[in-house]
Amino acid sequence: MKCAKLVMFFALALLVTTSSAARLVKSKLGDIDVTSEKGGGKVVCTASFNDELSIVKEADTEVLVKGRCGQGWVAKSKVEYVAAGPGDKVYNMSEFNVQAWIDNPT
Repeated sequence: MKCAKLVMFFALALLVTTSSAARLVKSKLGDIDVTSEKGGGKVVCTASFNDELSIVKEADTEVLVKGRCGQGWVAKSKVEYVAAGPGDKVYNMSEFNVQAWIDNPT
């Protein structure tokens, strides 16, 4: 019984952490038109190559994305997922205890 509770806890924790992570996409080759309907339609806005768009909903061949310029549909073939870094790479020198000068390695 205790083992089952532990497994359920870890499963719930995994579900919460993966669902809260935003999935981001960006254009593969240049500016892309974000349209109001699947398969085309009125152009809501044009996302530039450097804009990151968050995925709201996925369909078979298109994704509903939201960005700075607005929300709409984009073909999956025109976007690629943005890889997230493994973590923060900022170091604070107050965390380290420096005991010697650079020219005196004792």
